Amino acid sequence: MAGSDEELDFESMMAMDGVVAYSGVARKSTGGPGKRPSPAPKSEARRPSPPSSSAKPPPAPAAAKTARPAPSPEVSKLRARVAAAEQRAAAAEEGRAAAEAREAKQSEKLRVLAADRDGLDRRQRELADQLKQANAELEERPAATELVALFRRRGLATAVEDASALGRLLDARPEDLLSALSLSNPELLRQLLEDRLLLSCGAEQCAPEDDAPQVVVKVPSARCEICGGSNIRAKFRAFVEAAARADLERIAIVGGSPAYRKKLRSLAADVKGLRLDLISGTQRRPKHKAEADMRRADVLIIWGPTLLDHSTSDNYRPGVGRARLHTVHERGITRMLDEVRQFIAQD
Repeated sequence: MAGSDEELDFESMMAMDGVVAYSGVARKSTGGPGKRPSPAPKSEARRPSPPSSSAKPPPAPAAAKTARPAPSPEVSKLRARVAAAEQRAAAAEEGRAAAEAREAKQSEKLRVLAADRDGLDRRQRELADQLKQANAELEERPAATELVALFRRRGLATAVEDASALGRLLDARPEDLLSALSLSNPELLRQLLEDRLLLSCGAEQCAPEDDAPQVVVKVPSARCEICGGSNIRAKFRAFVEAAARADLERIAIVGGSPAYRKKLRSLAADVKGLRLDLISGTQRRPKHKAEADMRRADVLIIWGPTLLDHSTSDNYRPGVGRARLHTVHERGITRMLDEVRQFIAQD
């Protein structure tokens, strides 16, 4: 056929030039037309297939890296400052967190203390209400009203102190207390309270002497019958100094409980240049002895609010002897000393 002849002629012409039809391996022609070329030697390299249009081109060679210059001293200093500032900021943040933790802990403590204080205040109000009710119940009874009034005149301020005084007197002077109560004799009970009861703050300087016949009821220092909330020794020194400035050598004091007189004797034991005559206000004092007291003393004090019988105090009148008379209206020792000091300093 013509087509076949043309194809044969084309292959023959290609073979003349040593090229054969492509079948995956290139072959060289060894003879004339019509003969197939012999296979190419194994040492010949196979032609590479043409690159695909979809294949990526090989990367361009990377440009050579240039060395970075060293930072200048100013830049290094700035970087150091920035790092230091960051460290300080971190430390400040830690300090702030610690302060907030401490504040929270302190707030919790304050909350607990406030709750405790509220509880104590509530308990105090409850006790005050109970005491008020107890006092009201006592005052509703006629017999108790007179007894409570007697306690108040003596210096006791609450039902708790009343009960303490009665209990201690019952232990120390049972016969006297029971007699006063059973006979409904207010005067006998008044004398017992005046003579045997001591209101003290409990301080060492205000403790009764070992052999004193008093029973002690503890009260706030402002109501202490010994010191009145002051330094009793300092008050006594001021009293003695005022007497020395007024050239007084002898002062007589009429009245006061046995505990008061014992404490004054103890304070005056080491005093030179001033003599204290301490005279009982309940023991009978004949008129001639009272007049002798007035002649000996430079100043004679009638201690009014304490245990003092009128039969005794009435024997001391102005115009007898040389003594200057003065009636003290304060009960406690320090208050009495203050009033006497002011009196003798007037001249």
